[in-house]
Amino acid sequence: MRPLPDVEGDGALLAHPYTLLDPTIQDWNPKPRELAVGEQIYSLAVAPDFSGLPVNENGGVRHVLVLPDALFDQIVAASAEEQRVRVTMWDVAHWRGREAAAAADALLSRFYSLDQGVLFSSAIPEYQRSVSGWGLALFVGVFVSLVFFATSCSVLYFRLFTEVDEDRRHFRRLQHLGVSRAELRRVSLSQTQVIFFVPFLVGLMHSTFAMRALGTLVQRSVLHYGWLVALCYLGLYILYYAVTYAFYWRTLSGGNARVA
Repeated sequence: MRPLPDVEGDGALLAHPYTLLDPTIQDWNPKPRELAVGEQIYSLAVAPDFSGLPVNENGGVRHVLVLPDALFDQIVAASAEEQRVRVTMWDVAHWRGREAAAAADALLSRFYSLDQGVLFSSAIPEYQRSVSGWGLALFVGVFVSLVFFATSCSVLYFRLFTEVDEDRRHFRRLQHLGVSRAELRRVSLSQTQVIFFVPFLVGLMHSTFAMRALGTLVQRSVLHYGWLVALCYLGLYILYYAVTYAFYWRTLSGGNARVA
């Protein structure tokens, strides 16, 4: 969270429950605001903060106003006891682990009692539900991607080998014209690389725009995750291309001893 704005009078921060993908689109300058507590009015210079809430987002808490200590003590001293709400927070380093989850369950069973006016909340169950949901979405996405990957590999394989007889006759004519084996291999490499990798580049461009749109939707940059997945698929794609081209060149040169 950002420090309080350095202004004359009392500065405050208004913490929002979401983060911004591009900080440059937000006006960070403090704005004059009035805080009404009972019959007392306090003048503040309020600046926005988009680093997330310092407390869990539940129980009707959507925004948090962070005040200077002196002003906060003054407001608390002027308020009645029944108007105050006490908030106790626990923060641990490894809160995603099983031990923290077990401790949160124990605290929930001990302190959660609406009859006594006590409300207990934990970020761990929400985190676990989020991980489960995104994990399922990731599994479905990877599975569908593998299906399309296998389909595209099959289409490219049949695209090469259904026309291999015509390519062999074409190469034989070129060889009769005096084209060397190295030049024939270079031509075949260029042709197959265009067939294989131009569709991959087009798909990568399409995925880049899609990931940028998704990042705008979730207010986080997810482009590097998309490129990481694309890099993994590129490694598999290059391996498949090398194996396929080796079979293609062997088949292409098998019907012509001079090419081999």
